[in-house]
Amino acid sequence: MRHCVGSYANSVQSGDYLVYHIEGTTLGLSRCSGRWQIQQHYGKCNSRNSVTEGHKEVAKKVERVLNEM
Repeated sequence: MRHCVGSYANSVQSGDYLVYHIEGTTLGLSRCSGRWQIQQHYGKCNSRNSVTEGHKEVAKKVERVLNEM
């Protein structure tokens, strides 16, 4: 998708960062004080234009579910 998600590999491996693909967008969540928080949500080439309200709703649900676990 031509963005920097690969630079988060070490953080993903250590369990401090999560990456999800949501229909053409990439969602990144970081752990802060024991809770997951959306850190970034972009489309191809770091575009914000392709992140729709529907994508944002799914991202918030993912964040909520992770924090309920």
